[in-house]
Amino acid sequence: MPDRRFTNRPLIAAACAALVLAGCADSQDRNIIQRVTDGTVTAPEEFAVVPNNPLELPEDFASLPPPVAGAPNRGEIDPRSRAMAALSSSGTVRSTRSAADRALLAAVGAANNDPQIRARLEAEDRLYRQGNRGFLLDRMFGQQSESDIYRRKLLNQKAEMERMMAAGVRVPQSPPDP
Repeated sequence: MPDRRFTNRPLIAAACAALVLAGCADSQDRNIIQRVTDGTVTAPEEFAVVPNNPLELPEDFASLPPPVAGAPNRGEIDPRSRAMAALSSSGTVRSTRSAADRALLAAVGAANNDPQIRARLEAEDRLYRQGNRGFLLDRMFGQQSESDIYRRKLLNQKAEMERMMAAGVRVPQSPPDP
């Protein structure tokens, strides 16, 4: 006849493990299923994550400036200013361009950029939007979409490809129509 003391051992071990794991959860973890179903759990913005600069040891600690409350950290990366430097014709990124990149930029005239291009394009867009304000009901109910406003400006890809082919320009093969 088997000993009854050992038949309940797996059940007791599972109950102890469940109790231990339940005790490890904090108040935020207990309601995770409810928060996921409610939509109150937000994922981190993956494009807002930037790498840190490598740590640097200063040559002389006495030459370091005193810390100032609210001043930016010297080791912090400012992604906005780096992007502006990369997109503009000035900045430290310019020296890291390859010879092919410099030749391409010279061929398209990147050095002759218009510093007022953004303001001019904004003014032209404002005029275009005033003349093309979308449908009446959309304006009345605030449902005006960008696709309605710029519908006449969209490029017909197939017609453009056929125009280029008729002009003798080699174009890549287009995918079949759905």
